[in-house]
Order: sequence, then structure tokens, then C-alpha cells
Amino acid sequence: MAGNPKDETNGKAQSTSRRTFMRLVGVGAAATAVGTASTGGAVGAEDTVDLGAEGLRNGDLIDPYLEEYFTDGNEVQIPAGEYDYTGDGLGGDKADCALVGSADGVTFNRPEDPEVEVRPTIMATDGTVRIENITIRGKRGEAQSRWRVGAEEGATMEVVNVNVPDGTIDGSDSTGLYAGTDHAGTLHCKACYFEQMGNVAMYVSDAYTGGDGQVVVEDCVFRNINSSMLRFAPTDSVVRGCYFEGTEEPPSDHTGGTTLRGIKVDDAGTGALIEDCDFYFTRGSNPIRLHYRGEDGSGTIRNVRIYNDGDSDAIQQDWDTEGSWAGEAIHLTGSGNLDVPEHFETVTGDGAEAPNTDYSVWTPVDGESSGGSETDAAPVDGSAPQASDLVIRASPDNPDTNCDVTFTATEEIQFGDEAEPGTDRITENDDGSYTATSVEMNPDAVDSYLVSGTITAFTVTEGYEVSVTRDGESVTLDDLVDDQDRGNGEDTGPASLPNRIEIDGTGDAEESAYYDFAVTGNLTLDEGRTVVGSGETLWLTGDISDGKVSGHVRNGVDAFFYSGTLKRIEIDGDADVNVFHG
Repeated sequence: MAGNPKDETNGKAQSTSRRTFMRLVGVGAAATAVGTASTGGAVGAEDTVDLGAEGLRNGDLIDPYLEEYFTDGNEVQIPAGEYDYTGDGLGGDKADCALVGSADGVTFNRPEDPEVEVRPTIMATDGTVRIENITIRGKRGEAQSRWRVGAEEGATMEVVNVNVPDGTIDGSDSTGLYAGTDHAGTLHCKACYFEQMGNVAMYVSDAYTGGDGQVVVEDCVFRNINSSMLRFAPTDSVVRGCYFEGTEEPPSDHTGGTTLRGIKVDDAGTGALIEDCDFYFTRGSNPIRLHYRGEDGSGTIRNVRIYNDGDSDAIQQDWDTEGSWAGEAIHLTGSGNLDVPEHFETVTGDGAEAPNTDYSVWTPVDGESSGGSETDAAPVDGSAPQASDLVIRASPDNPDTNCDVTFTATEEIQFGDEAEPGTDRITENDDGSYTATSVEMNPDAVDSYLVSGTITAFTVTEGYEVSVTRDGESVTLDDLVDDQDRGNGEDTGPASLPNRIEIDGTGDAEESAYYDFAVTGNLTLDEGRTVVGSGETLWLTGDISDGKVSGHVRNGVDAFFYSGTLKRIEIDGDADVNVFHG
């Protein structure tokens, strides 16, 4: 369960939702967030190139397409899918262009050998250059793989929703993003995710000693990174809305050593700002360190929430920062060292806010969908198991002693937003199935998991009660096991169509919502959940047997079963879209 600490303990607690993110990686991850892809309007690209229309298909090597089309003046749209890449075509000097992955999930797969370096350098020379909505899979090796990013003076480089969830092998010095001394413009990193790396995830401090370009890091997530998760701070740079977690041993670097630290301010830029960030450390070193190399720099740390169980200072200063660095509303919880510079304003005890520990791997960002044509979107393997959200809630009447919940599924189980990886367990069994155990499901505790495949067993410690929802729907424990057998049949009904989509126009009796969508598998009307508004008729067009349909809904619900994944969807009017994975 999510370890939202509460009242300086590490017990089960209700999760907050300041970050309303999805926690899936790759194809199909954003199916419930249709229409939220591009930051929109920030790039001066004159032409749009759909790589699907240019022949790119799921599983292809994407490098030659990037070499040809990711050039000045082009917004390049990548259809949903997984693609091999080695970095060729990604780097180079670029101006007013963008590389935008579909909100339905784009994955770049590294070479299988982790020692193969993938080391592009992307420099914005004029206008704005943006790379967005890409998840990079595969561990990095001892060889120094990383992306070097930056901008010349007057230009902007945007790295948005680029996710690195697989980290590095042990003994690796590979980093995530690096901004060198040549960065002199603006680097904006937003909604990126990094986990289990042997060295710094975002190394952006070196710019201070050269071009001293501004760096803005927003809404990013850093989990269990060796050394420092973020090295900071060029002049006038900002860290805002980010989450830093130290709960597990990270991979070692080339020396064999490990350190868990959140932000290391190791250059003397002035006017830096760290605000509205959350730090959750049950082990490791400092959540924040004002390093001696940053002496004579200046900045403000405000409205941050730090939970620290470790022995090192919550905020360590290596030099006397009074008069240079200010601290405002520093909320401190945890049973460890809560020391900060004496001149900082702190909140402790019952008045202190615990950090928000919600985080995400895949995070489509606000804005217009990057689209992609119906016929040219990359094909996706619809037979792959679709993960669904399983939420377990303990009864408020449970005894206040240890209660465990254990279940087994035929496919992979992942921790959800309200799981606590440091306490709860997921193990892979010899037969390829997975077993999850929720520990200490005492009164009102909540755990969540992402579950693929069939649940074959579900047990609760005798004398305790829990309730369960799957994709938001309440199920009994017996039904949870029995119902997962659907999807294995060969008929053309719901047994072979495990997913469903609802276009919900209820509550608007005046305006119609017109919709058009397609799936990669089969599609049929869900008559049981379809609700036709008073005085309306069901109006559908398109060849449903080919997995596509158009229609309109007014003060009603049009519902469908389908297999595979959503390939595209367009909505014109006031309606909610709800997607449920079976």
C-alpha cells in the first residue's frame, strides 16, 4: 500500500491525489485518458508528420524514421506501439520541432545487451524543441548511456513525460538526462519518471559553470536512485511539484557504493527555487543537501514535505547558508533526523503535513491529443493481457492487529498507487504466476495493484474482512476468482471481449455528443449497459465487426465490449469516456 506517512508513523493511510496520474507503462497505458497528450502550441513547427502514415509499424526499428523526419520545422507524431531504438536520429542540433508519442503509449526498447551505449545529444538551437510521451524500456549497463539535452541562448528544450522505469544494472555509472556546460537557454523537464539507476537521474547542475542556462523541473518522480536523484542548480532554476523517494537499495555505481539522496545543490547559481515537493525517505542519506560546491549561491526552499527515517539531516548544509538560502514552510515528519538549517521556518508535530506519495510511470500531459490517422496507427498486440486496477479495502471493524491478504494471478502483478512496496510483497512463482501479499490490512487500510491475467486464489486472514473493487466495480471474493475465467472462450460475446468502453452523455438533455473510435480487436454493443435517453434512438454507423463505430449520444450511455486496445477516439460534444480493462 502507498506509504503515505501520517502522524510521524509509517502505517497504512488514505492516499491523496494531488497527482492524478496513471501507473502503467507503454501500449494501452493511457486508454482512460483519451485526448490528453500534447502540451500544444509551444512549438513553431510548420509541418506535421505521422510516422504511421510513413510506414512505421509496431516492433520496427524507429531510428531511420527519426533520422529522416525529426528535423527542423517538423512535428513528428509516433503512433502507439513498441519500437526498437539505438539513439540514431534522436540527437543533433534542432530548431522548432517536436517528437510526440501517442497518448495510447509509445515505448522505445533499448538493445538487449545493456552494455550497448545509447547516448544521443539533443540541442535546441532556435525556437522550441520538444520530446514528449516516450517510455524507455531495458536496463542500462556500465557503459555511460544517457540523453544529453540543452538549448542555446534564446532557445528552449522541453522533455515531457519521458519515463525510465527499468534503471541500470549493478555497477553502472549511467545517468538519465544530462545538461552540459553548453546549455545556455531554457531546459524544461516535466512529468518524467526515473527509478533504480546507478547514478544521477537528472544531472543538470554543470550548466552553471558554462552557459548557466535555466532549468525547470516540474511534476517529475525520482525513486531509489543512487548518488543524488537531481543535481541542481543553475541560476534562476526551479524544482516544483516533484516527488523523491528513498525506500529501497539502488543499484551500485562503478565503485560499488550506494547513496540515496534527493536533491543535491552543488553549484552556486543564484535565485534558485525548490517548492511544493515531497520527499519520502525510510533509508539513505539527505532528502536535500546544500553542497559546499554551491557556496555563494542563493535560493529558497518552501512548501515542501519531508518524511525522514534516516540518520542524516533532512536538509544538510555544508556551509553557512543564512542570508543566502531561505526555508519557508518546511514540513517535517518521520522518526529519523529532522535537522534543517536553524534559520529555516519549519512545521513539526501534529501540524506538519506528511508527503504525498502518489506517483506515476506513465503520465499523459494536459493539452490536445496528438492524434494520428485511423488507417495508419501502428498495430498493437490485442492478445496481450490487459492490466486492471484491483483495490482492496479493509473493514473499519477489523481488529487492530495484523491482517494479511494474499492472492495469486496467472500473469504479472504490479504495485498500484496505494501499495507500499517496502512492506507489501509481490513474488514470481516457479510456474510463471505471481503472488501478492498485502501486509497489515488493519482497520480502513487500502492497497491497490495492477493485475493481468486470471486470479486463481484469494485469501484473507481468518477473522478479518476486506472489500474489493476491480476497475472501480465492487466484486465479491468468489466472483473475483470465478469471473476472471472470462476472456478465454472462443465465442464472439463478452468472453472473448474482455474490455469495455462507455460514452456517457447523461445529464445533458440539450446537446448531443458525437463520437468515433476504433479498436485493434473485435467490437460489439454492450446492450445491458447501453441507456438510450428519453425520446432518443440508438444511432450507430460504421462496420462494428471491423472494430470501428461512430454514433451520437444525448442524455444516455452508449456502451461496447471490445478486445485489444483503443487505437483512436474522437469526441465532439459533452460526454465522458470511461474505459474498463478486463
